[in-house]
Amino acid sequence: MVENQQRGDSEMLLWTREQASAFGHEPVLAKHRLHELDLFSDAGLLDLLEHYPRERLQAFTMGTDPLRRSDWQPVDTTGAGDAFIGGFACFLAGGCTEENAIARANVYAALSTLAVGTQSSFVTRERFEQAWASQ
Repeated sequence: MVENQQRGDSEMLLWTREQASAFGHEPVLAKHRLHELDLFSDAGLLDLLEHYPRERLQAFTMGTDPLRRSDWQPVDTTGAGDAFIGGFACFLAGGCTEENAIARANVYAALSTLAVGTQSSFVTRERFEQAWASQ
């Protein structure tokens, strides 16, 4: 095992110390073997989807690089217009120029399409700033 690598209890996650520290604060791309668990078989996923509370279920797909917006794949565009208008008003009120507020609101609305739902798909300010800084 690499000196700078940590293994989970079941050796399913192969994390470096840096990845473990970054988890929950930024996107982390790490090798894993989770797909080998029965939970992630077609039958296991169907069972999970069938029994999981619908109001708590969200789907995300961001391609191989979550910071490269060209890879983002919309999951649900419901509420994207509301996200744009709300974001635009928020950025204008925060002192952005009209042109900058439009650009920022466009990114905010795009982020909202990566999850199912309307208000539940709106991202945090921290997540938005991360995406904005990556352009």
